[in-house]
Amino acid sequence: MPPEQYSCCITPSNIFPGTEVSLEHLRDALSGLNRNETLIYCARWNLIFCDKNTDSSKIQEAAMNWFLTQAQKAEMIRQSGSLDRVVFLFRGGLVELMRWAALYCDPSASDPHFYGKARAERRNELGKAMMIANHLWLKSVGTDMFPDLEGDELRLATLVRMRLNKAGTTRGREPGFSLGIGYSLFCDKRFFPKFYSAAFDEFKALTGRSLKESFICASWLISNLLGKTLAQVTNQQNHNGIFSLEAAVNPIENKKYRPIVRYYFLQNVQTPEEMKASFWRQGEPSSLKNLKPVDEMVILNKPIMRVDDGRSVILDPVPYGENVVAGSLFTLVRNPKKTDDERNNIIAKFGLAFEQYAIRHFKAMYRSKRNQTDVLHPNPVGKEGRNKVQIADVCITGDREAVLVEAKVAFIKSSIVMDRDNDAYIKALKEKYVDGKGVAQLAKSITNLANGIRTADKIDFTAIDKIYPVLLVHDPLMDSFSHSWYLNLHFKECLSPDEARSDGSFRKGHFVVAPLTLIVLDDFKDFESSIRRGLSLRGFLSDYSINYPERIRSVHDYIALSKYRNYFYTSVEIARDTLKILGATHKAFYPWSLRRIKGQLKNYYALAKSFVRRLFREHLKNNTSGHH
Repeated sequence: MPPEQYSCCITPSNIFPGTEVSLEHLRDALSGLNRNETLIYCARWNLIFCDKNTDSSKIQEAAMNWFLTQAQKAEMIRQSGSLDRVVFLFRGGLVELMRWAALYCDPSASDPHFYGKARAERRNELGKAMMIANHLWLKSVGTDMFPDLEGDELRLATLVRMRLNKAGTTRGREPGFSLGIGYSLFCDKRFFPKFYSAAFDEFKALTGRSLKESFICASWLISNLLGKTLAQVTNQQNHNGIFSLEAAVNPIENKKYRPIVRYYFLQNVQTPEEMKASFWRQGEPSSLKNLKPVDEMVILNKPIMRVDDGRSVILDPVPYGENVVAGSLFTLVRNPKKTDDERNNIIAKFGLAFEQYAIRHFKAMYRSKRNQTDVLHPNPVGKEGRNKVQIADVCITGDREAVLVEAKVAFIKSSIVMDRDNDAYIKALKEKYVDGKGVAQLAKSITNLANGIRTADKIDFTAIDKIYPVLLVHDPLMDSFSHSWYLNLHFKECLSPDEARSDGSFRKGHFVVAPLTLIVLDDFKDFESSIRRGLSLRGFLSDYSINYPERIRSVHDYIALSKYRNYFYTSVEIARDTLKILGATHKAFYPWSLRRIKGQLKNYYALAKSFVRRLFREHLKNNTSGHH
């Protein structure tokens, strides 16, 4: 949700007259609602919101139909300007509602019919609470705290708040892609195991299961419970996102895996009471003054909730997906026997694995003859005097132009973000991505190539007129509003150009250097199949530089708001990785079914095939940063 969209978040009093954004009114709205059922419904609506295959306006309309009266819905649309501009349901507001529901709702026994069809007044009361929670989330993010600033000063002062904004409004990554990415990075011996050979043994010692078994459990959970459509979650009892552990585990034929899945579940589950204790460690607040953002680590560390009658639900598919991608790394890093240096070494090894993972996808991009005019140079090397040096992680050349790519992994402490400490956040960004890291590396390489100090072994840079520097990062929230702009400022400073041109590019020696392009993994994966089909990366970077030379908008937003949204396709390589782990899961759980005729295969296989078909959706959805 870019800043200009905040005006579309209607205040509760406009829909529920007399309702204020206050603790008193929120407590009154929630106190008569069943805590277990309220948290379950928050989780279910989170699942619906994160379904990127359903248009966001349809999701907003379905939510208004469930929570509001028809008169309230009509007023919401009227005040928003149109259905497409309605901001009623989004992740940040739902997670905010969860933490207050855990505190204020009635902790009585579960009642699956509490919000049934005949309980419209209860759903309406929950809708009121959600609108209050939406504005509490806005308050906790605090993007309206700098009314006297504008332009670059405002962008710099709100960087950490833009990250919080992105985190609260993103619909996340397709769960199947999280599965494919994580499985490949941690189980493929070309990547993390290549650089950290102790990973397999250490992970099993810490968790009681192998890395592959961990991804098999995640595959079981994702393929059966996540990625549901709006109709499935709202209308069909057997696809509603709620499950019972025993009912889900008992059909597994291979009894060896039943305790493994149960243990995986128990390591990732929490009760509503435990959630309340985690959200409110500091006690119940007495006022809304200095309200901090929701600590999403509460959900990231324990992504499953189970209530007293055994029903369970994934609380939020976005942090669960991130847990699937990087959770194995943090399991290894949190080993209490490790020193700080050893922990940093593990993260550094993961960074090397990510570089090789990126190179693998670049090789897939340029495997097609459609890109025969461009030449891929993975890990290009050269010389500075007598020293051998690396030019970049990847270089692509063609038509007297070059693309230089540095791939980086960095993790920013959640406490910095939660405290909304913008100075500390800026310092962390600079330490992780600029000082001697990706941004500075690109600038130094271009400077030394321009000065003739550095030469490449297999690339004649004297024949190159223009360079596009690209920083590829693992962190999905780095495409938050203004982050590309901030890193480009430092790129310019590190480059120290001979001339800053009016079109936003720079002159360095004989090179024209485009502004720095920041690409996150979630967008990079979509370049793979698109370039194989003939899309020009250099052409894309040129158009992006023409339209956003100051990098105010991210690559993701540019794709979604431009002609390129029709040219992007999902990654075949990652879909293949997802199919591998789904196939391994079926083989592990149902080894005897493999000997049966096709029509007798277990339902899991049918679910897996149906799930993977959704991974091959043709076009990138119009999903701008936080755009609902």
